[in-house]
Amino acid sequence: MNFRGSVPLLGVVPLVVFGGLALPANATVTPEFGSSTHAEAIVTLYADPTDSQWATVDSSQNVAGAIVNACDSAGNGPGCNNSDWASEPTGWSTTVQNLDSAGITPLIYISTNNGANSISTLETEMSQAKSWWGITDPMFDEMVGDEGTATQVWKCLGDAAQQWDGPQG
Repeated sequence: MNFRGSVPLLGVVPLVVFGGLALPANATVTPEFGSSTHAEAIVTLYADPTDSQWATVDSSQNVAGAIVNACDSAGNGPGCNNSDWASEPTGWSTTVQNLDSAGITPLIYISTNNGANSISTLETEMSQAKSWWGITDPMFDEMVGDEGTATQVWKCLGDAAQQWDGPQG
């Protein structure tokens, strides 16, 4: 994932990435004078694609990424009710294009449903997001609590995401 941007945050659940390290949004980080290191913010705005708050995100110079939690017309979707999309959620194409045009990386919300969703289900959701909107960066949520199982699931998801978007480097 290659985020574009720098600091503060708009949204509901702030996460700040500083030099590759995820920190709580209220953490204080003081880069050395002259350092090229900067913080990047990811917006987690759980709003309808036509909500006016997206325009605020689009116009911000301080947002690197935004999580797209798309529900279809029946309320289905990985971050909506942990059901598969029955059809392409409407309204998101323009929102995703606006984010991308603003230099903001759209991240598709993918729930693992605490490990209950199969890897093939997660891969299907990632493929749908790529084919519908061109989103190639997932944001996985609701992970398994068991360390051994979590390690296996994260490895599978990481491998799937890398194949989905191609090698990173």
